[in-house]
Amino acid sequence: MSSQYALFCEDNAQKIFLKEIIPIIIKRTGADYTDFPFSSPEFDKLKVRNKTELKKYFINASKMAFRDFKTKLFIVCFDSDSPKPDEDLRQKKEWQTIKDKENPKNKDKFIFAVTVQSIEHWLCYLKYIKTEPSKLKAGELERFPQDNLKKEIYAKEEYQSITRESIVSDLVSKISLENIDSLRSNSDSFKRFYLDLESFFRKT
Repeated sequence: MSSQYALFCEDNAQKIFLKEIIPIIIKRTGADYTDFPFSSPEFDKLKVRNKTELKKYFINASKMAFRDFKTKLFIVCFDSDSPKPDEDLRQKKEWQTIKDKENPKNKDKFIFAVTVQSIEHWLCYLKYIKTEPSKLKAGELERFPQDNLKKEIYAKEEYQSITRESIVSDLVSKISLENIDSLRSNSDSFKRFYLDLESFFRKT
């Protein structure tokens, strides 16, 4: 079975978010989304437990995706775990250097989605966009600690992962193009990912 794009993420919250927004962005570029289905179920079973494992295995995972599933785009998502505004760029460049060296044949078929601090920062922006837009201030949320925004999204620290995934699914459901535009206006790290994705599909 072939696939057109594959996701390799640090956690399931990132994957749930990206699966929902990517088709919307593709459609905006004018590309036919039916020509770019999500990766095969076989590849989607690949999981890592943390960022360290993601960094260790993403090259081998990408080689498998390109070789076995005819993937045209490999998207890697991870948290920068830092409040520094440009830390996502620094880490993305570091990972790009690795893929240029280790998978030069497919180096132009990678996109890195790197949050400032954590995926919960993007999710919290989205929550406010949908429910409390008066709370929005560009760049402000990304200065708050990860733990604060995880409590904002999940409400209780003791939530199990499956419950957290359900919360994320509910939050990203029925996301609109207007929501995505607002998110990229408020978060520079999301905007960088959005522009990379848009540029790839406009060239396709």
